[in-house]
Amino acid sequence: MTTRNLILSILLILPLLSFSKEKKDKYTIVKVGQAVPEFVFIKDDTLKVNSTELKGKVVLVNFFAFWCPPCRKELPKLETDIWNKHKNNKNFELLVVGRGHTASKIKKFYAEKGYKLPYTADKDKKIFKSFAYDIIPRSYVVDKNGIVVHQALGYNEEDFQKMVQLVDSLLTE
Repeated sequence: MTTRNLILSILLILPLLSFSKEKKDKYTIVKVGQAVPEFVFIKDDTLKVNSTELKGKVVLVNFFAFWCPPCRKELPKLETDIWNKHKNNKNFELLVVGRGHTASKIKKFYAEKGYKLPYTADKDKKIFKSFAYDIIPRSYVVDKNGIVVHQALGYNEEDFQKMVQLVDSLLTE
């Protein structure tokens, strides 16, 4: 490839890259550095909790849907790499939010897959809409002060492992 062709290729790709970033920003409400929004959720279909009660804990909020292939790749990793490691840590909270799903459907899905992850049903997408407009899976790591310190869109192993390391790091501070 000549230098001229390389430069032309880069010039053609750059607008596409910026469009992709704009698209993500367009669908994101809560960004890194902002406070986590206040919302109420029912943990495991039994315990009603206000997100303000989580201050002082490291929180990982993950939005998923059954029909989403990347979500299906991420959920088992959430269980093995994060939940199983930190589930007994009183300074950690994991919210796995079933976007558009009822508690009974999540229970059935979990039973089929053998998941032990905590879950929150978000049938009307009210919780999700306080964070974003679109794109899942979507994860937010919130520090002990209630500030979003990391956001992940979609799923890939490298980014997921960075999130695991961040959670580990925040819990050892």
